[in-house]
Amino acid sequence: MTKFNLLNDVNFDRKSSCFNSMLEDGKNQYFQVNINMTSIKLFSLIMCKGNIFKKLIIFLDIIYGKDESEDASYDHAVPQNPMRVKMIMKKLIYFCIIMPKKY
Repeated sequence: MTKFNLLNDVNFDRKSSCFNSMLEDGKNQYFQVNINMTSIKLFSLIMCKGNIFKKLIIFLDIIYGKDESEDASYDHAVPQNPMRVKMIMKKLIYFCIIMPKKY
């Protein structure tokens, strides 16, 4: 089994979401990290302090799938992707009700 040091020459490729590190024997080690940003945004929205109105705007941005670079106006009353709303509501229930009891 070869060892590698994460703190030594780790490069990140944004296109493939892969980390690349040089092993002691000269070979390259690749590993990929998958992060669901919707889950992170939703969990941080619940856990962090803040004004309820600012949190509402962030919650709507999560539902509509907008980020900071896009216009924050909502031109339609219903989100275009109902499966996204369903997934976000499931995660909201999980983070608020199930996860505190489970852990």
